[in-house]
Amino acid sequence: MPMRHLATYECADDLGKRHDVQLWQDFNTGRSPAGEIAELAGTQELRLVDGRPVGYIDERTFQILDDGTILRRVD
Repeated sequence: MPMRHLATYECADDLGKRHDVQLWQDFNTGRSPAGEIAELAGTQELRLVDGRPVGYIDERTFQILDDGTILRRVD
């Protein structure tokens, strides 16, 4: 299942350090009963550019999961 990059959110922590949070999504390809090729969206994940996982708090707030740092969108 290939992952596709859907969006990048510019964020900052409480000390003002900038972080880019990326939204990735799995897509599954299969065939319908009629034989047509269909693409279905799968799970989404958030991560930093360096690959560390990020949790979703709300549409403007995220958390780096390995150290608990809170990030807020600046865009």
